[in-house]
Amino acid sequence: MISEISPEDILDLILQGTPEDAFLEFKAELMDPRKPREQLQANRADWVADVVAFANAEGGHIIVGMEADDQERASQLKPMTGDWAKGLADSLRDHAIQYIKPRIERLEVRGFEIPVAGWIVIAGIPYSEAKPYMSSFGNATKFTIRDGNRKREMAYEEIRALFLKGPEQQIRAQFLDEVLSINSRIGSIEKEIERLGSSWNTISQRF
Repeated sequence: MISEISPEDILDLILQGTPEDAFLEFKAELMDPRKPREQLQANRADWVADVVAFANAEGGHIIVGMEADDQERASQLKPMTGDWAKGLADSLRDHAIQYIKPRIERLEVRGFEIPVAGWIVIAGIPYSEAKPYMSSFGNATKFTIRDGNRKREMAYEEIRALFLKGPEQQIRAQFLDEVLSINSRIGSIEKEIERLGSSWNTISQRF
């Protein structure tokens, strides 16, 4: 949870040169309205694909306002104003709700103040059993997954495996088993009724 993160934790990432990994990604900035429209659209598509990638893996955090060096280690803050951070957090959350299916429960995106330095935005993507998630932005629908310090598109077999593994699918499979079991019992009952009917006809013919 983001509430468990302190400003010191963020500054320690820089002091220790913490690299991006399967649970952590840094972005210097995102969805700056001063950018050309094409870049903004690319930012939006990339954002929802990043969130989906973490959700389809083990969850993690995306920190917006953190610069990384050429080895993808936290190097310095690129802070923003409080109003900007809060507005950006709202926009990023809205995009995740609108363009990611199914909805990611307990997803957190909020402005985060670093005293003296300024504000950043932190997104906390929880671990979830309700996989797979997909992003659908523009004309592109993507199933992505976090793989080390990168995201990649999932292979068909990976997507299928998650569908079969998810809780809803397990419920459906259980329901199907129950239906088949009921049908089997009904079939046995029908056969027994048919047998009894044949026996009754035989007895009736004798009299």
